[in-house]
Amino acid sequence: MAYFDQMRTRLREDKSLVENIGDGQAYITLNGVKRHVLSYLQDFLFSADRARGPISALSGGERNRLLLACLFSHPSNVLVLDEPTNDLDMETLDLLADLIADYKGTVLTVSHDRAFLDSVATEILAIEENGNVFEAVGGYSDYEANRKMREKEAVSAARALAEREQARGQQGSVAARATPAEAPKKKKRSYNEEREYAALPEKIETLEAEIAQRQTELSKPEVYTNAARIVELQGEIGEREAALERAYERFEELDALG
Repeated sequence: MAYFDQMRTRLREDKSLVENIGDGQAYITLNGVKRHVLSYLQDFLFSADRARGPISALSGGERNRLLLACLFSHPSNVLVLDEPTNDLDMETLDLLADLIADYKGTVLTVSHDRAFLDSVATEILAIEENGNVFEAVGGYSDYEANRKMREKEAVSAARALAEREQARGQQGSVAARATPAEAPKKKKRSYNEEREYAALPEKIETLEAEIAQRQTELSKPEVYTNAARIVELQGEIGEREAALERAYERFEELDALG
């Protein structure tokens, strides 16, 4: 089993990049094929000069890249990744996705990066409310669609049950049926709920625009070399996607009141 530790404790700070990979050897064997360590490190975007240098000179993203190189230089059939996308630029994210796609084994990854999960995952294990674990086939988007469908089904089932209970209560009371004033009244939106309901479309539109703006910035080439900005943008997108989801759900709740 190979383990990607987001704290990068596996890296030996007193060694160069080449020494971390080759343990003093010039060649390593990958899938039965010998590769020169410098050539192998070039696959992970390290120049020869950089590969011979100390780890202390590396940025956070470069350290993650070196850790990935260490992991894939040893044979394994189970790969555990703990937040592997932290500090990675877009080019390295693409490289990681390709490495996982070619990996001959099982990959378990924990990540807050929804786009990354969509690109690599074939199955999602989601820890939901009350500690329940839900298993869904596909990536994060597939899980999210499934979750929303289950929520709608639950709401529909609750409404159907309430309507059956209401009908049963009406049938049990002739007086209640005969007196319109005593019939159950449908709950309506309060004054504050009406104001909230009216403001939600604009809020939703604003959040969608902010998400699109940040996604556009994230795709610009000049951002690729700024790992900190990439992480910041991904965090802002995640926060706004969560807020957008809550806004949609609240809109449906208020809309149902009429």
